[in-house]
Amino acid sequence: MELEHLKDIVKDNTGIDVNRKTRLREVVEARNIYFHLCRNNTTKSLAEIGRSVQKDHATVLHGLKQIKNWASYDDRLRQQLLDIESRIVYFKKQVQETGLSFETIVENYRDMEKQNKHLIQANKTLMGKIVSLQSRLKHLEGV
Repeated sequence: MELEHLKDIVKDNTGIDVNRKTRLREVVEARNIYFHLCRNNTTKSLAEIGRSVQKDHATVLHGLKQIKNWASYDDRLRQQLLDIESRIVYFKKQVQETGLSFETIVENYRDMEKQNKHLIQANKTLMGKIVSLQSRLKHLEGV
């Protein structure tokens, strides 16, 4: 798996570009998630992973320790890691089964997410209309 793919996956899930040059907690957390994913899904060295975000191997090692520690007590972060890792498993499986490129699989997934959001919104709108109609029907039955 390419490092750029993992950067994109982290950005899709956190909304944060791991290349940003800042020490803000949310950026450091996203970068550490990236380090974790790289370590578990590539054969890249710590130095190579670090270079991909203009950091050194020691920063990557520290980030890996931090993310493990944070995930041990932060349920939200632990669930986010599990969600991202399961998404990566899904992407890899789709690449193997379909022969499509990783980029195509990710793009298809993004399209499905957009469609899902649209359907959820349409469902909420329809549910609101149903409630309104039920209310009007009760009013008419009472007349």
